Amino acid sequence: MLSSRRWTVVRTLVAALLLLPGIASAQARSVVGTYNTTITSPQGAVKAVIVLKGGPGAFTGTLAAEGFPEIPVSNVVPSDTGVTLMGDSPDGGVNVSMKFAGGDKVSGKVVYQGMEMVLDGTFSPSGSAPAAASASGTAVASAAGTYELKSTESLMGMSEFPVTCVVTMAANGAYAGTCGNDQGGAAIAALTVAGNVVTMTGDSPAGPFKAVFTIDGRAAAGTLTLGAETAKMKGTFAPK
Repeated sequence: MLSSRRWTVVRTLVAALLLLPGIASAQARSVVGTYNTTITSPQGAVKAVIVLKGGPGAFTGTLAAEGFPEIPVSNVVPSDTGVTLMGDSPDGGVNVSMKFAGGDKVSGKVVYQGMEMVLDGTFSPSGSAPAAASASGTAVASAAGTYELKSTESLMGMSEFPVTCVVTMAANGAYAGTCGNDQGGAAIAALTVAGNVVTMTGDSPAGPFKAVFTIDGRAAAGTLTLGAETAKMKGTFAPK
């Protein structure tokens, strides 16, 4: 039997060993959840929402940056201090590395087409209350409502192309709705929400459409793609 003094020494050594790198990795922080971030790009601040699901060896996720199509995430590598991942963009991979900076804060960098940009934001673990999407917006609880927007640049031959999207949500959580104007409309075939970024897709008389809107309270902004044309949009969101 160990004496009381020797037992105290043994317990102290075990506790110290548990603090060593590698042994402590079993207590690694979960990286699954929603990252509401802002990327400082040469064109200005860009809001981006990263959603990670699954677990080691089976991570899945999406990256939705304001003004860009949502892309899938792969090669997720978690650590005790943060996470690295890759976004599979059609025009080149997006490499993201983030570190937990205390509390729910994260900081890091994004490398896209050889350009390195600073990233800052917040992390909301899966199953917790949504964190702030940015300094001026919060994650939307529901995308149901009315979106009234106009293009801030030429689209389909109009300097201010208007579009109204009306979205409803069924009891099972499925979204449905339409987007259009007095020139015609189309049904929304798919709608996804990532933080405060709402993405709608469907088929219109002008060709496939994709709307990516960032919601900031009652304000909405983003892009609308109709056929081969894309334009920036700005307007309002009235939730139901």
